[in-house]
Amino acid sequence: MVRRGNKKAQETWKLISIIIAIVVGIMVILGFTQGWGYIFGKIGWLPNDLVPTTVLCATYASQDSLALSYCGYQELTIDGKKGFYNCDYIHDKAEDTLDEGAGFPKMGGCKITAEKYCEQLKENEDKAFKDSTIVNGETCENWGVTKD
Repeated sequence: MVRRGNKKAQETWKLISIIIAIVVGIMVILGFTQGWGYIFGKIGWLPNDLVPTTVLCATYASQDSLALSYCGYQELTIDGKKGFYNCDYIHDKAEDTLDEGAGFPKMGGCKITAEKYCEQLKENEDKAFKDSTIVNGETCENWGVTKD
């Protein structure tokens, strides 16, 4: 004879399983539609874009045809500072952070310096531009570019 468990306990576990499935489903939908950073950034599980960006920059550095992407600025969060960073900065930051170095060669030769990028944001009247906008780890004000 098969012994059956408490029917209320079975119903409770079934309800808990359904709730968990709904929450996971919502997270998966949001992850694919809004990006995984939307979910994990709010939870605090993605405090830093340094590691994935280092991998991306290594790809850019390995091919001369991607030099434009290497020198371009991306909106990232590094050391808790949301701002605009290029691969030159990512390379140096990764070398400071990792014992083994950044793991990719530094291309250098980027013509758009952090100061010039701040000036471009200001000239384009970019909504993101403020004196406190961070570019390569420093505010635009520190780079000598202000809204006034």
